[in-house]
Order: sequence, then structure tokens, then C-alpha cells
Amino acid sequence: MTEYVPVVWDIETTGLNPLQQYWWSDADQNAQVTAVAWGVLDCDWKHGEIEHDTHSICDKSEYELLGAVRTAFEDLENSMMMDGDKEPFLIGWNARNFDHPYIGARYARLRQNGYPTAYGWKRLDMMRAVKKETGTYYSEDDYANEVDIETEPVGEGSDMPDLFKNGQLQEIRNHVIADIKMAAEIFVKRREIMMKEFYDHYDIDKTASWADREEL
Repeated sequence: MTEYVPVVWDIETTGLNPLQQYWWSDADQNAQVTAVAWGVLDCDWKHGEIEHDTHSICDKSEYELLGAVRTAFEDLENSMMMDGDKEPFLIGWNARNFDHPYIGARYARLRQNGYPTAYGWKRLDMMRAVKKETGTYYSEDDYANEVDIETEPVGEGSDMPDLFKNGQLQEIRNHVIADIKMAAEIFVKRREIMMKEFYDHYDIDKTASWADREEL
């Protein structure tokens, strides 16, 4: 039976429109993915424990960045295939509306293969799962506060375009890593509603029900 392995991911960009050009009247730099971070959750997430390898790529060259991301994700997929019947899937917040289409458009613009972030792997948008449970579209920060998860003060997403323009890549890297750590905590804390959404969406015959691991 396939074991689905969660891969929390997030991107930073120079704006909201993946087709943006610097000469547009309301823009001062081209559309670009500036950073990508991801974390692979180990098997203990089912018991409420958060352990994950955190990876990030931040680069002035979008072409090099996107190529490195594709290689890293393909290597991850291959290593899981060698480790038994494991299948990675991508987790994000509002990722279906933003991260996936944005990075897909950038891969297409640079004539690169967008697998697996633009297409290929299964995916879970946690915002949609929360909307189905609560009836409310939360921002990620607001929902983290709602479920008592502490957020790290590492800048606002709206600051990222200016940080990139000013060459402050480490600040961008810090922000995107903090974002995936928060997303991982949300996923693990609300793992049953998240995985129910995942199983229902892909018509997977599994039940999302796990208990926290008790201390002996």
C-alpha cells in the first residue's frame, strides 16, 4: 500500500503576477521566483510530532534556481521510490491559487520542464481544507494564531520584492523557511482534516485518523 509522504513547500516572488514586466506602470522589476523552500515530514507526523529536513534555494538567477529545484525534487522522488512504496505530495497554503500556477508560468516562460511543482505530484492546499471545516478563508498567519501556533517575526510577504531588489537574499531565505515551518506545524496539528481533504480529493480509500504519541 502506498505511503504518502508530505512535502511542505513555499515560494517567494517579486510580485503576484507571473507575467509582470519591469516597464509596466505599476511595477519596477520583472516577475521572478526568488526563493523556494521545502521540508519533508518524517513518519512521526501521524502521531503529532514535527520533524522535517528543511531545504531552501535563493538565487538572483531564476533560471538556475528553477533548474535546481526541479533536480532536488526529482532526486527526492527517486530516493523515495528506492525506499519502498512511498509517494511524495506537496503541501502549501493557497498553493493551488498561487504557488503552483506562478512557478508553472515561470518554468514555461524560461522554457524549462516544470515537473513536479507545476504538474505531476499530488498536492494539498491547506487553505481549502480549513475553508471546508470552518467556512472561512483564513490567511496562514491568522489561522496559525487561531490554533495557537506561534509565528516567527521574519518580515511580511509584501516586503519580499523590495528585499530582492536590494539584494537581501538571506532575509528572503529566512522568511520562506519560517513560512514552511509554520505550515508544517499547522499541517501536523490539524493533520486529520488535512489528510481527509487529500484522500477525498484524490478518491483514496484511506481513513485520516491518528492519535498523538503518548509518553511512557
